[in-house]
Amino acid sequence: MVLLLQGVLLVVFASLVIALGLQPTIQFFEDRGLGRGWALATIIVLVTTALVAGALVIVPTAIDQADAIASTLPQMREELRDMGGLGAVLADRLQFSEMMTEDQEMVTRTVGTAAATIFNLFTVGVLVPYFAYAIPRMKNWVLRLVRREERADLLRLVNESTERISGYILGNLTVSLVAGVVSFAAFQLMGLDFPLVLALWVALTDLIPIVGAFIGAVPTVAVAAQQGVGMVVAVAAFLTAYQLSRTTWCSPGS
Repeated sequence: MVLLLQGVLLVVFASLVIALGLQPTIQFFEDRGLGRGWALATIIVLVTTALVAGALVIVPTAIDQADAIASTLPQMREELRDMGGLGAVLADRLQFSEMMTEDQEMVTRTVGTAAATIFNLFTVGVLVPYFAYAIPRMKNWVLRLVRREERADLLRLVNESTERISGYILGNLTVSLVAGVVSFAAFQLMGLDFPLVLALWVALTDLIPIVGAFIGAVPTVAVAAQQGVGMVVAVAAFLTAYQLSRTTWCSPGS
C-alpha cells in the first residue's frame, strides 16, 4: 500500500516539512500580537504577493530565454561533441534530439506530467496552511501517545526537532536565493547568453543536496560552449569557486 500511495505520501510529507519551515515566521508575528490564524494569513498574503510580482517580472524573460535555448539544442550538442573529452560525454548523455521529439506518445506523457505537477502543487498549497495552523495541536496529539511523566522530555525533543527542521529549510532557501542572485550577476558580467534562465536553474538545483551543484552546472557549461572554450573555462571556474566559498561560509562555526 505504501508503494501504491508513495506519490500521495510524498506530497503530504513535503507539505508537512514546508509547514514546519513556516513556524518561526508564524511565531514572529504571534510575538507581535497577531493570532495564529491572522499570522498565517499575513504570511500567505506576503508570499503570494512576492510570487506574483516575481512572476510578472521574471517569467516572461525566462520563457523567452528558455525558448531560445530550446532552438539551439542541436547546435549545442554538436559543439559539445567537437570539444571532445567531457564535452563529448555530455553530448552523448544529453539526448537533445529525443527531447525535441514530437510524437504522440511524447506529447501525451508531457501533458500527463504537467497535469500531475499542477495537481501536486495545488495539493501542497492546500495542505501547507492546514498543517502550519495545526502544528501545536499535532504536537499535543503526539504527547498523548506517551506516559505523562515522559511528556516533558518528548515535548522538548519535538520542539528542538521542529526548530532544526525550520532552520534547515529557511537556510536552504536563503542559500538557494543567494546562489541565483550571485550567478545572475556573474553571468551578466561574463556576457554569457541567457543569464536569467540559467541563474534560475542554478538556484533551483541548488536546493538538491549533494548533486544539485553538478546538475545546475551541466546545462550552464553546455550553453557556455557555444561562446567558446574561454567562456566554458570562465563559467566552470566561477561555479567551482562559488561552491568552494559556499562550503566555507555555510559550514558550522564559520
